[in-house]
Amino acid sequence: MATSLEAAVGSVGDDDAGSGSAVVNTLRQVGSAVAVAAMGSVLSGVYQRDLDPELGGLPSTAADAARESVFGAAAVAEKLGPTGSALLRSAQLAYVDGMSAVMWCCFGLAVVGAALCLALLPKRESFASVTPHRPGAG
Repeated sequence: MATSLEAAVGSVGDDDAGSGSAVVNTLRQVGSAVAVAAMGSVLSGVYQRDLDPELGGLPSTAADAARESVFGAAAVAEKLGPTGSALLRSAQLAYVDGMSAVMWCCFGLAVVGAALCLALLPKRESFASVTPHRPGAG
């Protein structure tokens, strides 16, 4: 990523280098925050979707705590005693399914990004057509 940031800052003139650097840095930080929020939403949605069928017989406060996080589900499972092991296992599996969905989303975005790069970046000369520079020659 450093090369692309350097290219973006290098494309502006010397007078605007500070502003260009600030804009690129801001875009990087905002993009990172948005990506983390989006992937967190995917994780949370899949986790809650997978866990909800297991929460039917629980009081609403316990079900809400289990829906919030795996740690919440573990705390509820501990209070339930021996019957809580099924809830804990379901929460763990729901979390793994959520992380799997996040990884598939990241993979899809990487494929789309690579396709956009191949389609939109300018073509370069092939190495075969470039004549090597020999020191001392001509």
